Amino acid sequence: IEFQNSLKLKRYSKKTIKSYSLTLAVINRWMLENYDLPVSNMTEKHAVQYFLYMTEHRKASYSSVRINRFALQYYYTHILERTLNLDFMKNMKKDKHLPTVLSSEEVTAIINSIDNIKHRMIISLLYASGIRVSEVVNLQVKDVSLEKLTLHVRGGKGKKDRITIFSIKLKQGLQEIMEKKESSDYLFTSKMYPGEKLSIRTVQTVFKRALKTSGVKKDATCHDLRHSFATALLESGVDIRYIQSLLGHANLKTT
Repeated sequence: IEFQNSLKLKRYSKKTIKSYSLTLAVINRWMLENYDLPVSNMTEKHAVQYFLYMTEHRKASYSSVRINRFALQYYYTHILERTLNLDFMKNMKKDKHLPTVLSSEEVTAIINSIDNIKHRMIISLLYASGIRVSEVVNLQVKDVSLEKLTLHVRGGKGKKDRITIFSIKLKQGLQEIMEKKESSDYLFTSKMYPGEKLSIRTVQTVFKRALKTSGVKKDATCHDLRHSFATALLESGVDIRYIQSLLGHANLKTT
């Protein structure tokens, strides 16, 4: 609880707090199973063995290893107020792979395979605006400007607000969804729980089902619509720094 409260006070996102908390619990369980000691008694030698276990046995990804390192470092620095030397983790090689990029024809095939109008609009908006799944489910009616064809993304990654664009082709569909809703209502709401926003898992399931039905053979995810949005703009000659601002990237290298 102290660990979670500390993260909350430092205004970490709910997703990060959950991720760090679960990660620390896993490390603690590993310590108890292997050394009969809690995570608070971890030494550098224990840490080396744990991260070897992650990389060699579990074949954990670069990002997963980083989360484990950050959670452990935070716990020792801010909760225990002790130093745990994790310098052996510096300069860890990052996985090198290119994101999956869908062509406009492939995206069209995926969208056309969705019968539910609301679901079709969500997937269309992910591609037409480049926003993240976590951002699309949090959109409110007031965040949509049908006149300017823009979305106001509030509290995105890193708790940053930004403005992005969407295609005029979605204007009528969005207008219909916004009808009879208050400005503070969520744009996309649950049918089972009226007024409540859709879950990220629901959107991911919709996309996965649509991908399979469409016949597109690429191993894509919702997030790849964001990559495809950026690639389409770049290929159209849009300046990469403008694309960076639309995506909300702090570093141009990320873009």
